[in-house]
Amino acid sequence: MTTWRSPQNPAAADLNALEAAIGATEAGIAAAAGDLFQASAPGALQRLAVGSNGQVLQVVGGQPAWAALPPVDDTEDLALPGWGWTEAYR
Repeated sequence: MTTWRSPQNPAAADLNALEAAIGATEAGIAAAAGDLFQASAPGALQRLAVGSNGQVLQVVGGQPAWAALPPVDDTEDLALPGWGWTEAYR
């Protein structure tokens, strides 16, 4: 790793090499459309593969993870508090 100190300036070749290394890292991690990047450690990225249809992104154990959406109980009615405007529509 190179450390530059003022007034030293990096050369164009140095910046191009850095850009290539960053691009190669991102391209090497992304394997499919929809993949996400997450930090695995300070300054380190890892791939979180896209979830399956119907999955939602949740936090599990402090980390992002794809999980199935819990089933919805469609047998229950929606109960609203007795707001003033609801009385006018009864």
